[in-house]
Amino acid sequence: MKNPIQMIKQCVEKEEPYFVLRGQDVCALAAIETYYEEVRNKVKQVKFPFHLRVPKWCKQAEIRVNGKMEQTVKGGKIAIVDRIWKRNDKIELYLPMEVFTSTWYENAVSIERGPLVYALKMEENWEKKEFKDSWYGSYYYQVTSSDPWNYGLVDFDRNRMNEVAQVSINSQKQQLDFPWNQENAPVEIKMKARLIPTWTVYNEMAGPQPFSFCGSAEGGEQEITLIPYGCTTLRISEFPVVGK
Repeated sequence: MKNPIQMIKQCVEKEEPYFVLRGQDVCALAAIETYYEEVRNKVKQVKFPFHLRVPKWCKQAEIRVNGKMEQTVKGGKIAIVDRIWKRNDKIELYLPMEVFTSTWYENAVSIERGPLVYALKMEENWEKKEFKDSWYGSYYYQVTSSDPWNYGLVDFDRNRMNEVAQVSINSQKQQLDFPWNQENAPVEIKMKARLIPTWTVYNEMAGPQPFSFCGSAEGGEQEITLIPYGCTTLRISEFPVVGK
């Protein structure tokens, strides 16, 4: 009698759904599922290395197996969990997120937390307009805002970002299927800022950015709200730095 595994292989190669075993037609797919179920039941444990990449933005990750601490790993490294694994083992990777900054054009500062960049939260007015040239479609939406946007962040200690930035997390919004709009943004960051009147609109866009440190801010300190970049349509995510 032929090897059943070899017969299943021939069915797959010939794209035939059945093969004959002991005078009976046997469904190849069902035979495969039965075979692997038997193998799975026989294999109680197996040893192999499990690799996890820890992103660089995470200072120190935690790895737990079955609820117990396995190891800690610095960001930008590959963690290897080499052990004997049993059925229903559970491995968890914890990536704590901290607030930090990055510096861009004209010494502007961006606020980041974990893998996300944050942008200014402002009112968005959506207006439907028709295209004059049908090549682009029949209509589009123009998005504008009546809120002020030309803020500079009040100078702060970048080594103490987790104290300077006020982070709030809405656990209910975290469960939503679509978080990528202002209404559903699950995370907000509050920062101190001042308006820069000389930073104005140019050609219907934010004009040339003032160089930081910027001395042309006016008025008192205000608290602005930042949300994940992907939750915004109008985006100010690079801020000049101003004095107090």
